[in-house]
Amino acid sequence: MKKILVTTDFSVAGSNAVEYAASMANYYNSSLILLHAYQSPIYYTVDMPLSIIEETEKMVLEEAINKIKSIQSELSMKYPGLSVKPMVEKGLIGETAARIANDANADVTVAGTTGASGIEQVILGSSAMEIVKRANNMVLLIPHNCHFKPYDKIVFATDLNKQHLMQYRQLDSIIEKGNPELCFLFVDATIHSDSELLDEKMSELIKENVPYPVKSGFISTDQNIEHGINEFLLESDADLLVMVNEPLRFPESLFHRSHTKRISKKISKPLLTLKPSPVVLTA
Repeated sequence: MKKILVTTDFSVAGSNAVEYAASMANYYNSSLILLHAYQSPIYYTVDMPLSIIEETEKMVLEEAINKIKSIQSELSMKYPGLSVKPMVEKGLIGETAARIANDANADVTVAGTTGASGIEQVILGSSAMEIVKRANNMVLLIPHNCHFKPYDKIVFATDLNKQHLMQYRQLDSIIEKGNPELCFLFVDATIHSDSELLDEKMSELIKENVPYPVKSGFISTDQNIEHGINEFLLESDADLLVMVNEPLRFPESLFHRSHTKRISKKISKPLLTLKPSPVVLTA
């Protein structure tokens, strides 16, 4: 993993995401891009003097630059040798983060989420999902109370589709260090008498399509996909959840964007979202 992009709005959740990303970059010996995207703070009227508009914009920009440089300085002191590039850009967070990630060829974009209620949850949750929606790279969503530690166990939620399973190859830059266990989890409440056959099918699919040596497969019969995934994360003491963020297909995928959004609000573990890779699918 060479480059990590982290976004911050200077909130508690955003600051926690920065600390997570910095610790992660230090572990993987990656460079870190620190991004703050801002918008005009006031509503303009037709008769508003241009000087007021320009002065307000200048103040917002200067304040953001000072904050981002302060964070850069703190990280440089805490992690000597870590390359941190601060950036302040005007624009919507989803589009801006996607553009910067593409330009910098960032391996992953890190963003914070919050367990708060009310308007803070609405705003931060919306921002995080806009980043997921717009990004072409992996996006790592960090709950407000999570701190980075080397991954020992990674849960990959799957619908047992062969092409879906093969997306695990996008994790190469993450699993290349530490050799964490990769647990494939399938949630289906309709499993009854044919559970043994499904166990065999899952084992065979994983064996054929996942040559990674440290792997396992599990099946949950929970009535609710989000609950089943969250329970497994807690029971297995996993460090990371991985989901493929797919558009709807026919028949409907179990792991489309609506599930990603709901799960990101409920789990207390970091969530790494992947977009289906045509390169992986044809490999």
